[in-house]
Amino acid sequence: MPVTGLDKATRSGKHHGLLADTAEILRLNTLGGAAPSGSCSPGAIVRVPYQADYVFLQS
Repeated sequence: MPVTGLDKATRSGKHHGLLADTAEILRLNTLGGAAPSGSCSPGAIVRVPYQADYVFLQS
């Protein structure tokens, strides 16, 4: 997965809580997380290994 800048979500447009002062969130060093190839069965649970570093930049 490529390096990605993520937007933070707010509830009802209000800026409260732990991420209230966060200006930007970066997802770095991702490993895994891609959907498996092939067909799937509805309702089946498939484990997909994933890890990443997240950087939270304050405003």
